[in-house]
Amino acid sequence: MNGSYRGILRRSFLKDDRARYEFYYDVILRGQYTFRLRDLHAKYGPIVRINPYELHVSDSTFYEKLYATSASGEKREKWGWYTKQFLTPLSMFSTVGHDHHRMRRAALNKFFSLASVRRLQPLEDEKAGLLVQRMKESMKQGEPIKMNIAFAAFTNDVIMEYAYGYSDHCLDQPNFGPAYHDAANTAGKLGSLLKQMLFIAHVLLACPERMVAYVSSAFSLVIRLQRKVKKHVIQVKSEDPSTYQSLSHPTLFHALLQSNLPSSEKTVPRLKDEAWIVVGAGTLTTAWALSVALYHLLASPRILSRLKAELKAAIPDRDSTPLVRELEQLPYLHAVVQEALRLSYGVCSRMQRISPDEIMMFTDRGSGKTWAIPAGTPVSMTSTLVHHDETVFPDSTTFRPERWLENPRLDRYLVSFSKGSRMCLGINMAYSEMYICLAAIFRRFGSVGKDAGAGKYEVRDEEDEGVLELYGTDEGDVKIVADGFVPLVKKGSEGIRLLHRSIGHSGPHSLQKAENARLLHYLSAAPSISFDGDVSTRRNDSQAPATQAAIDVQRGSVATTSRQVNESKKRPHADVVPEASSSNELATAAAVGDVDPHAQVWAHRAGVNALAIDRFEGRYLISGGADSSILCWDLENDGGLASGPRSASYDPIASARRSTSTNRYGITHLSFYPFDSLAFLSSSYDHTLKLHATETPAQATATFDLSAVVYSHAVSPIASHLLVACATQAPAVRLVDLRSGAATHSLAGHTGGAVLSVDWSPRHEHVLASAGSDGAVRLWDVRRSAGSLGVLDLDNSVGFGRDGVLRTARSRDRGRAHTGACNGVVWTDDGNYLVTAGHDEHVRVWDASVGANTLAHFGPTLKNALTSTLLPLIVPSIVSGLGSRVMFYPHEREILMFDLFEGTALKRLKVQGVDVAQASRSQGQRNIRHRVTSLAWRAGHVGMYSAHSDGRIRAWTPLTPEDIAADEKAAAEAAEQTQDEDGERQRKRQALAQIYRDLTTKPITFT
Repeated sequence: MNGSYRGILRRSFLKDDRARYEFYYDVILRGQYTFRLRDLHAKYGPIVRINPYELHVSDSTFYEKLYATSASGEKREKWGWYTKQFLTPLSMFSTVGHDHHRMRRAALNKFFSLASVRRLQPLEDEKAGLLVQRMKESMKQGEPIKMNIAFAAFTNDVIMEYAYGYSDHCLDQPNFGPAYHDAANTAGKLGSLLKQMLFIAHVLLACPERMVAYVSSAFSLVIRLQRKVKKHVIQVKSEDPSTYQSLSHPTLFHALLQSNLPSSEKTVPRLKDEAWIVVGAGTLTTAWALSVALYHLLASPRILSRLKAELKAAIPDRDSTPLVRELEQLPYLHAVVQEALRLSYGVCSRMQRISPDEIMMFTDRGSGKTWAIPAGTPVSMTSTLVHHDETVFPDSTTFRPERWLENPRLDRYLVSFSKGSRMCLGINMAYSEMYICLAAIFRRFGSVGKDAGAGKYEVRDEEDEGVLELYGTDEGDVKIVADGFVPLVKKGSEGIRLLHRSIGHSGPHSLQKAENARLLHYLSAAPSISFDGDVSTRRNDSQAPATQAAIDVQRGSVATTSRQVNESKKRPHADVVPEASSSNELATAAAVGDVDPHAQVWAHRAGVNALAIDRFEGRYLISGGADSSILCWDLENDGGLASGPRSASYDPIASARRSTSTNRYGITHLSFYPFDSLAFLSSSYDHTLKLHATETPAQATATFDLSAVVYSHAVSPIASHLLVACATQAPAVRLVDLRSGAATHSLAGHTGGAVLSVDWSPRHEHVLASAGSDGAVRLWDVRRSAGSLGVLDLDNSVGFGRDGVLRTARSRDRGRAHTGACNGVVWTDDGNYLVTAGHDEHVRVWDASVGANTLAHFGPTLKNALTSTLLPLIVPSIVSGLGSRVMFYPHEREILMFDLFEGTALKRLKVQGVDVAQASRSQGQRNIRHRVTSLAWRAGHVGMYSAHSDGRIRAWTPLTPEDIAADEKAAAEAAEQTQDEDGERQRKRQALAQIYRDLTTKPITFT
């Protein structure tokens, strides 16, 4: 023996506790420790001690020795310090002892055997067919698909059906139900921190959900999904075994409960941990391997051409479903799958093994030196380093399936599923899913794109149903840059996105969708669009017009330019209005950027409470004021004063001022008659609901006194009935029948307080949702005598059933959607989802088909404390692009833009300029508030209007190309200025450092 373990100790690079070094690279530098290990091996050799307890080896030939099989007679255990990060101590994956793991694995082995997986093929074929169908639908809608999420929906549906006998039907959801994908990714990222500081997890687990969400929205998502998994397990455990015996395939957890395992292995906590690992691993890793394969096939026409030729020859009828064992025999498809698995890595973190009883021997192939590794020592290797071993895989970063045809023996070095007695249990299922999915996609679709060398290319057969094209996706979206237990790609990646096009050309609908999505991204404040509700005063005003310079200064949205920032520092505070003693002074101030050029223009002097735009033409806008006035505006008639696409000045075409015949107190809500823009409804703090003619709003056509403040009302957009649902200060929903004039029917169910918001389903004409100060959101069917269908519960992420919103009745009559009052409820335009807002400062998205909380989390930044109705604005589906939906949230003095399903913040629209609440005031300065009170989307356009408590209506429209160019130029100038300033500071620091060195290094003598 030429060396010993003590020799490694002497040349250790780490002198202190393991946490310091690994924590820095994995937590501070975000998942870089794996790559640091690669550098350390290059410096110190193939075996290195990476902390006081663990060795790491970088020698591909040693892998099968370290990860030994049970047949070899060698035992292998895991390291408890490493497995604790997953918060599943009772799972098979986290089991430390060899014999204990073997018992748990034996109970699952037969369910993941090759024979069992092949019996599962009908389910996999069904889900693959559904995925292809969703891809075809995207062709009609012109929407790009995030295929990494779509693949995760496919794998999640399969593994959940196999585990429980049912699934969440992610493939049926508009956004492919990314909750499991996101939670599994998040859990991996958090692992680096938790294995160093596990106490953080224990503290957060002991905290209320609201506090956890405030501290870490990512950890909150993991906790919620684990609770959801636990509910699944409890449901399976409570079911009669006969409920699953009729299924076409066995179910994992039903069979475990009927197995010979001891009762301690069948507890809910134990099965919950097992389910979290099985479903999480079965969802994420295979989906990522499919994503890597898809990207490289679409980016490499040569590879795709060869694969399609092989598939066409093997599957002459593209609608047939070949057996998996037939697909396994296709050499090039097998090579593509192998190469995708190599570059997707499986688990990219190092995985430790411990030989509990025997010394392991390692020989350095380069020097011939041999090392004895004592029993009980954690030793690890990393799939990322093995798969990029250039001695085994030359040109390892290139996707080249041919290497597997040239050398079939490379299989021994493919370690995506690990090896040995603890090899991934789902290896057969993963291969089966990849064969079936890739064959189903590329037997039907070709590809188009641009190649750096050959220019444009197209790969397709005459039988193809369409072509796929990468959309905003490059190699950086699949190339590993960090270790998050699973591979992490470049920051800001939006996933593997592609467009599915019909053969020939993109239809006008597709082009419209793409253009709308682009314009939505550039939505910005248009301060040169004003609404003048005080026409007589304005016309007599001799105030000089604001200059274009003032307009340019005020333009902006979430992306405020440095030029605007620098200029704003010279102005008074945005909430403090300096007095302008004359119109000339005001004009001068506007010219230099001190005052919003439209600061003296109000729609309603006392504040604007409500807005509505007709849903057919998008032409007429009505606004309601805090002073009880109602104004009607024609958005297509600006009096000929417009000087550009983002400039207009509107005067009301009709008005209803405060009088004895109109409302006495402020307006609370406005809505157009559902089938005619010539009539609209208003509700008010004076306890009334009124019907008006748009042309003559001053005279109400009908008035209903409900004897309580009416916070909001709603009319069904699809129903044949003319029922108006009213949310009032009383704890019951009031129904007003416009046809009969009756206002006596009510829906009782909310407990105490007031009903604050109501909305009719756009899908089921008799279904209504209501939200109250009790925090409950109730669903009603107005045809039923009892009325109530049930309530939404924030802790219910599973749902009531699978038969649609009309069947969720009776399943639950108690629960809270929010821990505080709920003052906002609105449906998406397709009726599939319900969105609620509450005083607990949360927005929740509910799957209307089953009444389940989708667990979308919008972060801790939302504010909502007023009793008045607060309605998020859901952008129509014709506008939202990228296969998602967009929500705007009125957040105090700004508007937040979110992805509705993922909760991701997309943009922050800030209200620019100085706001004035009153037309007349004395000298001095006064504080002004411009809280956003209402939002309205303009149908047929990409544009939004907002009402504010300062009395103004603001417009939000897409930036013009000139605006975008100006902002980009200003941003470039700001970046250059910042770079110059940083350079100057650096030179000053260097000069000071040199002075310090001169003073400290020169000898000083005293005479």
